[in-house]
Formats: sequence, C-alpha cells, structure tokens
Amino acid sequence: MTLLQYSKTQFFNDLKLLQFSKPNDIILKHNPYFNERTVFFGGREWSNFNQDINHVSDTNKGYFCICLFSMVSADQNIQRHFTNLIDRWDEKFKYPKFGDNGFGRPNEKVKYLLQIPEQNGVDFDGISDTEIQEYFCAHYQNGRIILDENVERFFNIMLEDVDFNFESNIFSRFRRIMIESINENRCR
Repeated sequence: MTLLQYSKTQFFNDLKLLQFSKPNDIILKHNPYFNERTVFFGGREWSNFNQDINHVSDTNKGYFCICLFSMVSADQNIQRHFTNLIDRWDEKFKYPKFGDNGFGRPNEKVKYLLQIPEQNGVDFDGISDTEIQEYFCAHYQNGRIILDENVERFFNIMLEDVDFNFESNIFSRFRRIMIESINENRCR
C-alpha cells in the first residue's frame, strides 16, 4: 500500500478511533471558527500520542501521522489565512481540530504531529519521495475544489508560515517535495 492508497482507504477509519473532545463554552463563545460540531484530538503537544496511535497497525503508523499532519496543516491554514473560505471548507472537509479544548490556545502546533512520532520511533524512512509527491499532488488537486485559482497561493502561504517550519527529517522531505512540486508544476 502507498501513502496515497492509505489516505483513500484506511486513514479515515483510523481517524475515527481517536479520542475526541468537544470545545468548552468559552471557546465556542469567543472563537468564530469552532461550533457545536467541532471536536478536538491530541491534547497539548500531542500528550495523547500513545493512545491516539495505539490502534493503528505498525505498518501504517508513518502514513497515519503524515495524513494527520497534512490534514491539520491545511485546516489551520484555512483558519488563519483564508477566513472567507472557512464555511465552504468545513462543508467539504469537516476535520477534527488538533489541540486541547481547555483554556488557552485551542489549536496545537502541527509540528508535534511529526516530531512526537519521530521521537517515539515511528518509521518514516520506508515512505519514498515518490509516494510523498503522489500524495501531495492529490491534495493539491483536491484543494482546487474550494480554492480554485488560489490553490498555489494557499500552499505557498502554508510554506511561509512560521509554524510550518521545524526540524524533522520527514518534515524536511515533505516540505522539499511540496516546494519542488509547486515550482516545477508537477501537480497540474
């Protein structure tokens, strides 16, 4: 199975097995991007990592973490930089939010979705650059559904975001492939 095949056939089944929590009343009252359908997973700095990943087969753990990372990165990019598209985005892609439903900043930094697994021995080395490019290009094309001609701008803004730049071997590969794919028009 490739990363793209996993994302299409197994990821959402594995995603459903996460432990979710609802935002508290304060978050609902003061954050226009969350509503009564919003759910959170992960906790602060992905404190629920072991519990969240336990149900995923060992061969799919790397795939699962990359899918979580890309899902949350796209969702947070919409929330931060494309607020005019949030309603359309949520109609098509109502993703769970990564973070904590307590007090403070509810969204957690996406870097934890790759750093914590690396620190805990999740193997990303078996995922080829070709698999990552195929997966990214599928997301690039899916982005056109909501973003139309803004899809390239969407990913370039994501690449420039300070929270989308951190030390991690798999992240460095993923970022490099995104940049090459966009700059060389590989996803058209």
